[in-house]
Amino acid sequence: MRTEIQSTRVDGLVRMGGVGALLSVLLLPAFAFAQAEVDQVMVVPYSQRNVQLPHPAHEAAQITLKAIVRNAQCATYHVWWDVNQNGNYDDDYRRVVSREGTSLSVRDAGRTFLVPAVNGDTALNINVRVRNTCNNVDKFGTMRLFVYDWAPAADPVAWTDDQVGIMSQMAIQETLWYLHRALGGFGGRDVSTISAAYNICGGATGCRETGALMMWMMAINTHLPAYPPGTINAFGQALPNGWVEENNRRWNQDPYAEDVIRLVNDALNYGNGFYTIPAEDEDLRCRYAADGVTQVDCARIAGTDDRRGFYLGAGASSTYRMGMYLGGISTVLPALAGTPVQIGAAQTQKWEWLVQQAADYMGAMQVDGGTQSGVWCYADRGCGGANPVPIFNTDDTWTADGSTM
Repeated sequence: MRTEIQSTRVDGLVRMGGVGALLSVLLLPAFAFAQAEVDQVMVVPYSQRNVQLPHPAHEAAQITLKAIVRNAQCATYHVWWDVNQNGNYDDDYRRVVSREGTSLSVRDAGRTFLVPAVNGDTALNINVRVRNTCNNVDKFGTMRLFVYDWAPAADPVAWTDDQVGIMSQMAIQETLWYLHRALGGFGGRDVSTISAAYNICGGATGCRETGALMMWMMAINTHLPAYPPGTINAFGQALPNGWVEENNRRWNQDPYAEDVIRLVNDALNYGNGFYTIPAEDEDLRCRYAADGVTQVDCARIAGTDDRRGFYLGAGASSTYRMGMYLGGISTVLPALAGTPVQIGAAQTQKWEWLVQQAADYMGAMQVDGGTQSGVWCYADRGCGGANPVPIFNTDDTWTADGSTM
């Protein structure tokens, strides 16, 4: 079954009521660009494109306040969120958190929060104090909320479209935070090859590829990847104009940018390489004309007409895994296009080159003949076996024995 969540957005914010109050939020000072510093408290922004935008919420919502500590110099920290907004952290709950040793970061300095009642749509900023227990130095941060003056009715039939849109965005933000906290198996820091894997189930096959969906979800919700500043190896190639500055902005303002680049590299660490594919899978036909009948040719990316396909995410023979990783990697091109791949068999090649080669390989995995011609199965070009095998069709539905899952 296809499931879609849609909402109208303005640069990452749901288009809802309370415009006057929202405009007052946008006039608040912008977050300063954070430089590399010790014990850097980073609050997760709602939108990477505009970190001034607040997280939407409604009255009585149970949400999490989200922050990390990067470049953590101590093994243990104390965290207080000023949830009663009286400016006195000492009367708030103190949480003890620990540093992850490889990334040198406190991955979760957040806490749960019950959104209070407000008198009209209201901007609500919640401050956090983080104390290094080794030297008792405090650092601070602020999570921006925009609270809508309503709570959902008990009967979902009574919910308005705007309310559904706001609650959908809240659910997305909580899901992203859950996925962030589920990462493990960290590899490297302060290098372009840093990596991590979705680790909630120990990184086992059949679960680790959830990381592909995670990078996909992050990217379509404005959280694109970034390398640690000054670490990318250009391999003698010119980087796109302005790319370095934009990469550094993402890294310094959004903790999720680190998550996504770690997952991108994990997709290559997990298993990658080349296979020879039929020439027909490098066909120039790419779309239909307006008449819906005439097929149109498109120019290929230079060097991708070599009858090779590229697999990643250990998807050499698993169509399911390959499809998820291709989808996830494709969504990060706005951040990585024009720059060279840092690791794996495609190292030094441009990211758009890798995606084209992966798309060619995905096409080569399609069944070309017989009663199942034109479909994708779990296994490369084969749907045999004693039991029915789900088929991935071009309309994005899964079918088995004629029924939709």
